[in-house]
Amino acid sequence: ASTPSSTSPTSSKSPGGSLRNRFRSSSHESLRWISEESITSRCMILGALFLVAVICALVIIGSSDSQLGPTSVLKPFTLPGQLSFHNLSNELYSLSNISALPHLAAFSDYSGERLASLRRSLTNAIEDAARSVTGAMKEIGKGPFAADRAGVQLQERFNGTLKPRYPVIMVPGIVSSGLEAWKSRECLSESYFRERVWGTTTMVRAILADPYCWMDHVALDPETGLDPPGVKLRAATGLHSADEFIVNFYIWSGVIRNLADVGYDENSLYMASYDWRLGPQQLERRDFYFSSLRDTVEQYVRRHGNPVLLIGHSMGCNVVSYFLQWVESEHGGRGGDGWVNRHVRSVLHVGAPLAGSPKASGGLLSGEFRDTANMGMLNTLIDAVVSKKERAAFMRTWTSMNHLLPKGGPAVWGDAAADGSGGGGAPDDFLQVCPERNRTFGAMIYMDGVPLDQDQVHALLLDVDPTGAWSRRAREEWSFGVLHAAHPLVVQGPHRLQVAELQRYWTNPLESRLPNAPNMTIHCMYGVGRPSERQYYYRDAENNMPAEGVPHTHDNNRVSRYSLDLDEDDADCLTKNGVQSGDGDGTIPLLSLSYLCMEGWNDPLFNPHGVKVVVNEYKDNALPFLMNPRGGDAAADHVDMLGNREFLEEVILLATGHDELVHEHIHSEASRICKNIHARVKAL
Repeated sequence: ASTPSSTSPTSSKSPGGSLRNRFRSSSHESLRWISEESITSRCMILGALFLVAVICALVIIGSSDSQLGPTSVLKPFTLPGQLSFHNLSNELYSLSNISALPHLAAFSDYSGERLASLRRSLTNAIEDAARSVTGAMKEIGKGPFAADRAGVQLQERFNGTLKPRYPVIMVPGIVSSGLEAWKSRECLSESYFRERVWGTTTMVRAILADPYCWMDHVALDPETGLDPPGVKLRAATGLHSADEFIVNFYIWSGVIRNLADVGYDENSLYMASYDWRLGPQQLERRDFYFSSLRDTVEQYVRRHGNPVLLIGHSMGCNVVSYFLQWVESEHGGRGGDGWVNRHVRSVLHVGAPLAGSPKASGGLLSGEFRDTANMGMLNTLIDAVVSKKERAAFMRTWTSMNHLLPKGGPAVWGDAAADGSGGGGAPDDFLQVCPERNRTFGAMIYMDGVPLDQDQVHALLLDVDPTGAWSRRAREEWSFGVLHAAHPLVVQGPHRLQVAELQRYWTNPLESRLPNAPNMTIHCMYGVGRPSERQYYYRDAENNMPAEGVPHTHDNNRVSRYSLDLDEDDADCLTKNGVQSGDGDGTIPLLSLSYLCMEGWNDPLFNPHGVKVVVNEYKDNALPFLMNPRGGDAAADHVDMLGNREFLEEVILLATGHDELVHEHIHSEASRICKNIHARVKAL
């Protein structure tokens, strides 16, 4: 695919200029990080309120784990006799000053009944506020639920003749599927049986009641990567399992609503929810997920007489990629050659991290993301409850995080050694808005000024794993390279490889070949024009030794050795709080969204049977946050895009059999990036 110059948002004279203007214009607004960050950031507004509420709860019950300081430093203040939301908000506002925390400790002197009442009021107030705000999102401006939404207008344009043709199966991304408690430890009430401890307001109640108990349930066993002793969480099922995250905060519900406008219902729509914490091998071993997905696809094909439309979102695209390899293999679903061609009409990769995302590296290294770093004092409050080090350890129990780690090595992500001095560098360095700094995106992390490329960052992640369990599974069950002429899969062929080695390659779209499915079409559908995490500046406590006699803080159980360098901040260069941004959908960089779609799958090495690939980019034109918290029907953020009008129209056209009306459209510099990458890959 090539990029029409007339539609490109950036010129060759000033690559990245559009992003820089958006970044700079927002930097002078009081709500700048809310209005311009990814949807994850906006979710964290609500999440921060929840965690601030947890701080209150911990202080109230006098938890020794809260580490909030002395419990009787100052005189207690009077607890209001009738707690109103106004009073509650005042108390929460006082948390913006850390010195006010000892005041809150005075709550622990009150009776259990009064404290329980406060906690209930706190929970109810947060739930009511969240429901009011997120419910209003559906009413503000045009969106996937408006009276003139995409499904309604398309049906009118076709004079009511649009009907379901291909059954639609949706595969959600990480954290999208609700998780229900089937077995819990004593600290989690029996009342949570089959209630969601991930998603919906029951999650809020569980966090408020005991945040560490909640984390113990949502974390997996570090050694086995499966349920910890005494705990059994399973994915919710049905269309509601991933339609909304919490109180009207839509994920897939906009897609479902608009497909329903043209006749779809539960007989032709299926949500293939899953426990997103598990890696693919654990998903099949414990839940028979891929076997069930194969059976469901076959059932829908028999029922409707047509192949299915598989729609993956975010990490769900990587799950779909694994399924396409597994289902035909004699070591997997045993469907045999041609199964995909007979059963799958189209695969829609929506916001797909096919080459991974640097964001996952930061989360696993130090428990930090751009979203948390930009929260300022709220981040400090969150750390008071759950430290960065604890968050990183928590996420390392989720084997699925390997889906999101960057893959392909320096050939895809760039060479750190070049460091902008000529030769090497990264394939997207031409998008650097400050080339005079002589820095390269090939350095995924600058650690105290020392550049580390993707391979070096990955080695660091394996090295810092304290238990060794996560790193062992990463080595044994996952692959992080890229297909090339001398690759074992190419030289030996899949039938001569050991089963374990073959299954490792299935986990990586960059090391897999598309199946023999010439009747199938792949659509890569993603947003562009939003600042997305591409590079990080870190500090290593070992290299910044404290004065003699002062203990090393990183030896503390709660303090991470590695942390973002918040002093690295330059709005002109798209750098903020130690995070360097580039083009993408707000979460996934353009490089990862586009490489396989534009170049890799146009090469017989990756696509030996000529599967058709279409690229559909959506330029982000989101409304300001205060006008519409979800950005409106032209937003192309990683999650908000599921409500994008143009995207919804094209999904409906593909589902109803009007493929000829869905044309490729490209708005970014992705073509140049992908050509640069592919030249490097071919040279391996």
